[in-house]
Amino acid sequence: MAYGVALPKLFLRPARNRLNFDISLHSFVEKILINSNTKVTQGVVFKKNMHKNTVGVRKVVNVSAGAFNSPHLLDHTGRYWKLEFNPSLQTLKLVRTCLVYTVQSPIDVTVYFSAITESFDGRILLKIIKWITDEFYNSVYEPIIYKDSFSALETLLRTLSRGFIEGKNNYPYTHPMIYPNYQSHPLDVKILVEAFNISEKLSQTKTLKDIGVQ
Repeated sequence: MAYGVALPKLFLRPARNRLNFDISLHSFVEKILINSNTKVTQGVVFKKNMHKNTVGVRKVVNVSAGAFNSPHLLDHTGRYWKLEFNPSLQTLKLVRTCLVYTVQSPIDVTVYFSAITESFDGRILLKIIKWITDEFYNSVYEPIIYKDSFSALETLLRTLSRGFIEGKNNYPYTHPMIYPNYQSHPLDVKILVEAFNISEKLSQTKTLKDIGVQ
């Protein structure tokens, strides 16, 4: 059985007592400093408690700000970072980074069963979180409100749809534009529809019928 582990717990906690290791909380990195002549990384600029700070480096800067903020940060750093890549990637434009949500697996789709459904809390939370309209909720969930139920959640693991991230300006605090383009590839839609059909067939099995599933 596999368990998810948070990155701070996995990497930071074991190293937190090292003499050459400091963690700066509530800090925002604004820019990576790169020498315009040597193209060598020199440090980072970050803001903490409304004050700008500069930290120099002797070796490397590891960029690990996530799928959205990493390209956003590199975009503000300037064009010099591109020279560190393989020449075949020189034409890559970081301000329009390809966004791919996928998992390396031979399985196309998974189906999760959950005892939490949109009808169990009587419109209090899930309806609002999922932006479900009153018309749809009244039609689908109102007849089974507060009754025992379960959800089947179908998730694609190897998507063919592609989105992108695009920077709006050079201000580091401006959120990038995110265009996920979910299910823009017809095969993704086809696989999801087939997964829905499988969930429907499972609900009609004798095992589930015996416990009152309709």
